[in-house]
Order: sequence, then C-alpha cells, then structure tokens
Amino acid sequence: MVSKNPDNFLARSYMGMGLLEQGERAAAWVQLDAIRNRGGKGTWPEQALLKAFVEGKSSNY
Repeated sequence: MVSKNPDNFLARSYMGMGLLEQGERAAAWVQLDAIRNRGGKGTWPEQALLKAFVEGKSSNY
C-alpha cells in the first residue's frame, strides 16, 4: 500500500495505470511524478506507467 511505503514504485505504477483506465490522467501523472521524485526514474514501474500514458492502456503483468 502506498500510504505504508511511499517509495513503493510498483504500487504507484499500478495505481497510476488504474487511474488512467478511469480517465484520471492528472491523478495518474501525480503518481508518475512521485515515482520519479523518489528516485524511480528509469525503473520498470516508471517506464510501464509512462508507456500507459503514451499508448493509452496499461500493461497486463
């Protein structure tokens, strides 16, 4: 859960993907920024969420 571990990039990425699927782009962007600002730039969670923004869909992992 993100509230218990704010540095959990994977949870933030999946949350962002879920928000995108609900049409909440601004809220999803907050998650992407949080990943990047907490040292997650270049990680799989950041790349997966960014890809979801670009492609308009999330990955099934």
